[in-house]
Amino acid sequence: MTFAGYDPEEAVAFWERMREMSGGSRVPEVLSDHPSDERRIAQMKGWVPWAKGAKQAYERGQVSGGSRER
Repeated sequence: MTFAGYDPEEAVAFWERMREMSGGSRVPEVLSDHPSDERRIAQMKGWVPWAKGAKQAYERGQVSGGSRER
C-alpha cells in the first residue's frame, strides 16, 4: 500500500468508518469468512508502522525493490 503511494493510516480510518456505517449489525466472526471490523482495524493499526518503515527503508536505499541476487 505504501509503495503504491497510499497512506496506511487512511485504511484504518476507512474501516473505522465502515464499522460506524454498519449500524451495529454484525455476523459473529466465527460464522463469517472475513475478520470482524474490530480484528481488522486492530491488525491494520499494528501493520501501519511496519508499512511506513519499509517504505522509508526503501527510499533510503536500504531495501531492494527487485529480485534478490544470490
